[in-house]
Amino acid sequence: MKERWEKTKKLSKERKFHHVNSGVPITCTLPFDGGMWRKSVRLLRMIPYFRKGILRKPTLQNQHNDSILEVSHSIKAVNLIHDDSVWGEKFRAKDIYEIRSQKMIQECVDDFIIYEDVYNEYDPIPMNEMPYILICTYNPYNSNNDDNPILHFTQNEEMYIEGIYN
Repeated sequence: MKERWEKTKKLSKERKFHHVNSGVPITCTLPFDGGMWRKSVRLLRMIPYFRKGILRKPTLQNQHNDSILEVSHSIKAVNLIHDDSVWGEKFRAKDIYEIRSQKMIQECVDDFIIYEDVYNEYDPIPMNEMPYILICTYNPYNSNNDDNPILHFTQNEEMYIEGIYN
């Protein structure tokens, strides 16, 4: 056994990896058990949400002037989109009559990718015509009881999906 390790070390130093015996056991743990596999699949599903322009925030009351959501807020939004708890449901539902499923949101992301990859390659599409998800905030501690979205994001506000525009 020791001589096999010595031979492997020697071949590695000589950078002749193709001569290493494939029967040599791996000394590190494999990264995928059941839990790690589920986490990695979930993470891979989240990556497309970070394409530039999918997640936006309002800049004015005019919907055609929406701006791209900052990375820190995008991370929070994507985590809430995939959150199966009450907080995730609250984020996806502006109110009880407008509940958005994860599948509806994923369809918007898939449409965005199709538009970006296929159509944008030869004939660029204006950003305001691309599918996107509009993220707004509200202050749960607001004493004015108004439902107007807050146009600046701070730590005190809760985020929610204002709309999915395909």
